[in-house]
Amino acid sequence: MAATVTMRVFTTGGAVMSAAQTGIDLCSEDSATNTPVHRLAEPVGIGVYSFEKWIKLRLDSAPPTQITTIKVWGDGVVKLNTRLHYGFTTVFAAPVCAPSTIATLDWTALSAGAPATWDTGVYVGVGLISTYLVMQLYAEYCEDLFGTWTQETINYSYVET
Repeated sequence: MAATVTMRVFTTGGAVMSAAQTGIDLCSEDSATNTPVHRLAEPVGIGVYSFEKWIKLRLDSAPPTQITTIKVWGDGVVKLNTRLHYGFTTVFAAPVCAPSTIATLDWTALSAGAPATWDTGVYVGVGLISTYLVMQLYAEYCEDLFGTWTQETINYSYVET
């Protein structure tokens, strides 16, 4: 039977792990909330950084043997006049809404043909979680209403044996 892997968001303190997420708001609040209303209520202003989002993958059901070699990528583009950055770490720090010292890599450099290696650990048991993927949005300029930037898809894969 195949493993079940879900994406989780960690908020201030590092001990607060969200339920499984199907989307993540990059907004002006340190939370795991993901709704259109939330994005409009907690927008990223022009010339402002979003709060970092600290993301892990969690094994909700065990693989036959293990999962390893977690990769992550997008489609190689983000909305005009915005920047999306990412980085990886094993140590949690309180999310900031200033320029990240971890999420410093350009998300647009990633694609299905050129993914980043998120984690090379070997995971075998239920409840085990990956290293952190840290993401942050910066809005240089946008003609749209605050909080209405287009959706970016985070793709991930892993080797399961």
